[in-house]
Amino acid sequence: MLTEMRNIHGKTRHPAKMFHALYEADEEVDEVLRPIPEFCVSLPRILITPCRVCVSGFEVEMSNRMVRKFIETFGFSSEAFVRVSIGDENGDKLYSDHISEHVERRIKALVLGGVVLVNKKYQFLAFSSSQLKEQSLWLVCPERGWTVLQMRESMGDFSMCKTPAKYAARIGQVFSTTIDTSFAGDGTGGFMAWSQRKLGLTSEANESE
Repeated sequence: MLTEMRNIHGKTRHPAKMFHALYEADEEVDEVLRPIPEFCVSLPRILITPCRVCVSGFEVEMSNRMVRKFIETFGFSSEAFVRVSIGDENGDKLYSDHISEHVERRIKALVLGGVVLVNKKYQFLAFSSSQLKEQSLWLVCPERGWTVLQMRESMGDFSMCKTPAKYAARIGQVFSTTIDTSFAGDGTGGFMAWSQRKLGLTSEANESE
């Protein structure tokens, strides 16, 4: 919608009315027909509350290195990953002083024991630091012979992490939302030449030649 507003030429004294008109037109577009950006992925999302497990359907969000790796390289389906949020019945955050022992046991059992959706059992995988603040985490239903332990081991060597907090923090870095912008240099200044082309710059040596 912001892109459409930017493409509108001219001035207006009523920007709110223009935004409202664009919003109404945007609602008429079928969600299925909208292309998903290459740095995003459509994933199932669920909300765990003290009384229910609510499935909110598929949502488009920025991907991360782990999701891209197993979908693009190992052929996992997007349904293999589930983004989970933990909250109150109305979706608000839950705080420790508002949670009874019974509710704590229920949520712990669902997170560590797994959640069954459409005859698939989704198991706890990991969470990033920002997701932990949002009371969110990742579940996965491993495909193609993989196990959750093998998926964690494929993230890297975390043997130096001796405490659970540091181990979780290091694994969580893999799940930070990112855009794939990797570039492999050849060790002979390839990265420098590539970056100069991107910035429209050339070195004096190249200009003299």
